[in-house]
Amino acid sequence: MGQKGIGAAVVIVIVIVIAAAAVGGYLLLGGGGGGADGGAGGGGNIVSATSIDMKSDVTAQGQTITTRIRARNLGTEDMDIRIDTTLGGTDYSFILSGSQDNGWIGMGGQWMSFSDMPLFDFDQYWQQYKSTINTYVGELSGWTGGDYTYTDPTTGYSARIYDIAVNPSLTDSIFMPS
Repeated sequence: MGQKGIGAAVVIVIVIVIAAAAVGGYLLLGGGGGGADGGAGGGGNIVSATSIDMKSDVTAQGQTITTRIRARNLGTEDMDIRIDTTLGGTDYSFILSGSQDNGWIGMGGQWMSFSDMPLFDFDQYWQQYKSTINTYVGELSGWTGGDYTYTDPTTGYSARIYDIAVNPSLTDSIFMPS
């Protein structure tokens, strides 16, 4: 696929990924009151964590988007974030690196840097996702293990956070396009 083709598709994917992360963050911010309901996990002190690896299912209007969210250097200006998802059989990745002050978007194994896409402001996306990650960490402050779930009683939207690993070893290669 040419750069032009990936550019248009990337815009659509970013909107979907941002929507999923934003809905998840909104649910956690607005609702709170989620809770652990067993399952896999390894409880830990997430508030003082320096890295996190988790999966999130956000269901809205009958559609569920599953993402894997990894972040390191939590709570710092050098936070690195990677979000992976699959939509329509195609793998998408979104990397925002505070330590490198750059971001990349991958679709089907092809990558584009934010610097190659003039309409994408790295600082805007990085600040948004940094805030979303901090929201997830803050909301999970009482988490001790298992899944964390929440359903908004007004909208019916739901979020499930699971396979949560606190302070996993996240290599540099995770936060670089490959």
